[in-house]
Amino acid sequence: MPPKRNPAKGRRRHNGEGTISGPRKDGRYVAAFYAPTTAGTYKRVYVYGKTWDQAHDRLVEEQSKAVRGIPVAAESWKLGPYLGQWLENVVKLTRRAATYANYETYTRLYLKPGLGHHRLRRLSVAHVQRFLNSKLAEGQSVRNVQLMRQVLSAALTRAAREELISRNVARLAELPAWEPCEIRPWSADEVSLLKKLHVPPRDAQMILGHAHISTTMQIYTLHVDEEARDDALIGLDKLLGGGR
Repeated sequence: MPPKRNPAKGRRRHNGEGTISGPRKDGRYVAAFYAPTTAGTYKRVYVYGKTWDQAHDRLVEEQSKAVRGIPVAAESWKLGPYLGQWLENVVKLTRRAATYANYETYTRLYLKPGLGHHRLRRLSVAHVQRFLNSKLAEGQSVRNVQLMRQVLSAALTRAAREELISRNVARLAELPAWEPCEIRPWSADEVSLLKKLHVPPRDAQMILGHAHISTTMQIYTLHVDEEARDDALIGLDKLLGGGR
């Protein structure tokens, strides 16, 4: 095993060059330097490595981003909170209400529970690929999983514009091609169950894997209207019968 390198002692460091120290109690080395932020200020950035060389390589990688004019995020976001503020401050104000409702549903049902705990800057292609693969393994349709990636990609595109991340990792994750299939009509029992559980149409769309809410609403409204009509006729019959 090659010996662990350490910087030459007694050499004066230049401003912005960064420092590497360690090993710490956990055995890792830590490198730090000051980098410009998206807020126009500077903050100390830390990177870690199992060896001095690894910490040095990661330090050089982060410093190269600063040289290329890529600032670090002024706030250290986790994906879940970032998705929430993106929905409220961007999507709700710039997209149609139907688009906002669709994005909100996918975010609430899938993205936040599955990926929300990751740091935004550290979200990787591997993280996203594992998440998408797990949804396919759970039985989600290819089209539904594609829409999960689409919503995530839209959020990460915004994060890249805000210079919070350097690339959109969702675009690099791969999925099988989607082939449209014939939609199985809902049974009366299925619709009645969803109605009794007070499942909103948007959530019903996700459950059944419909690509468009109009498909869900057409079927959902048809069955609900039939059931409401039957209930009204029964109530009317009781009312008229009671007056005889």
